[in-house]
Amino acid sequence: MTTVSSSNIALPVELIWRRYHAIHPRVRFHGLVLAWLQVADGVLTGIALSRFGVEAEGNVLLYALMEQVGCVNALIIAKLLGIVLVCFICAHAEKVRWISPTLHLVIVFYLFGAILPWVEALS
Repeated sequence: MTTVSSSNIALPVELIWRRYHAIHPRVRFHGLVLAWLQVADGVLTGIALSRFGVEAEGNVLLYALMEQVGCVNALIIAKLLGIVLVCFICAHAEKVRWISPTLHLVIVFYLFGAILPWVEALS
């Protein structure tokens, strides 16, 4: 029988912490901004769906997932998947040179394509 000790848990946390600090600060910043945009989009989408109904969701895949598992669960799944994808992309930014400059554009497109339309619709 395997027992859980603090040394068993500390090793993965330490590896994640080292990997996080190995990422260039600009890439870390862009990754954190994108993660917060995911959260903001999830909150705004949830508010809009409660006000306008599920039909307000324009993403066909997310709409289909909402029909299967419910609105809140679908938003949580989609946004967590988005944050995991952002982490994966940022972790590989050193290996793939075009990722770092592209993150800034992704933030701009996400703001104008997801956040601002919901803000406008809800105001």
